[in-house]
Amino acid sequence: MAACLLAPVMAHAEAEPRPWRDEPSLRVNRSPAYRAVVRAYMARGEAQMRALCAKPDFEEIWAYLPGQKLWVELGCCERTTRDGNYIGIEVYVYGLLKKYDDLAIYHIHPKTAFIRDTYHADKRLIKTVEEALPSAQDINAAELLSRRFWAEHPSGRIVWRIVSRHGVTTYGLTPAGRAVKEVSAQAFLFDPLDAEELAESPALAQPTTPGPEVNRLIAQAVKRLNSDQVFVRFRPFE
Repeated sequence: MAACLLAPVMAHAEAEPRPWRDEPSLRVNRSPAYRAVVRAYMARGEAQMRALCAKPDFEEIWAYLPGQKLWVELGCCERTTRDGNYIGIEVYVYGLLKKYDDLAIYHIHPKTAFIRDTYHADKRLIKTVEEALPSAQDINAAELLSRRFWAEHPSGRIVWRIVSRHGVTTYGLTPAGRAVKEVSAQAFLFDPLDAEELAESPALAQPTTPGPEVNRLIAQAVKRLNSDQVFVRFRPFE
């Protein structure tokens, strides 16, 4: 669904763990030489991610450790494909899942760069809405790592969030989804809104511009993507 994808499988293990490097703010780090860490409250980190989403760029992934007010970079192996930007999660995440019983995994969906000249306004608007939505790959990755986390911490808390230029999207497995062997992410493979729903939208006049009408369409799409196994919630920026 989304132009930017979160890898559903772990990237290769490193021969030597990347050394931590304290940074003043969150940013996209494509260097394999170090792991960027930022000491900041959650709200400040989300605000910094919002700024990173203002223009097309690669995604980035972080684990946020509430007890330490610490952001730890997890993304690697970035590359551009015809359909979007790809990023993997390092196996380093396994150590965090084992050590901490309360954490959040964040990644960004920047402004899409994958709108072709041939797209009509409704298709451009769909791509803009999808910046705020998890893809099927995002759901699969959340399921895989959540189950790994719960195996270590049955009563622990793990949260999955996307920050886009529109707001913060939280998603994950419901109690019913946690109880089944495997959840279905099929709904996330298709456009969440159809042409008839978009035809009357004022946002068609400026289909790639954030605003209240785009947020309304995002909320409508989120409502449709919710199921008994998977939940999605959207909080727009003020």
